Amino acid sequence: MSLLIPDSGLIFWMVLSFSVVLFILSKFGFPIIVKMVEERKQIISKSLIDAQTAALELETAARQKEAILSAAREEEVKILREAGIIREKIISEAKEEAGRISAQELERARKELERVRQDSLRKARNEMALLSLATAEQILRKNLADRENQLEMINEILKDNIDLRS
Repeated sequence: MSLLIPDSGLIFWMVLSFSVVLFILSKFGFPIIVKMVEERKQIISKSLIDAQTAALELETAARQKEAILSAAREEEVKILREAGIIREKIISEAKEEAGRISAQELERARKELERVRQDSLRKARNEMALLSLATAEQILRKNLADRENQLEMINEILKDNIDLRS
């Protein structure tokens, strides 16, 4: 059992060794460790503050992004509304222009039709006059073929002229 129960000399040297190590550690080791822990604590605190600041900046940026997106949406709606108004204006102007052009074309066609109709009537009248003259000539030639008909016609014309003068 001597393995389980230490000697008093061993205990003395163990206590002395432990005290020396504890003294050296408390004099040189613990201040460095405490300093490192404090530095680490400050770094962690600073990192937490930076993280909070970054989170606030991120939240602010998100709000700004939403505000910008909202403004962009409003601008988009405004632009689309203006584009619709412009489109309607262009369509109505095009309709008016088309109506004006079609009215001009219709009037031009009416004038052309009237001119063609007048030309046709004039040509028909000329043809009718020529045909009437040709027919009258044929009738006169037939009626005035003999001398007796010629004298009768001359007397009739003279009688009509004398009646008209009186």
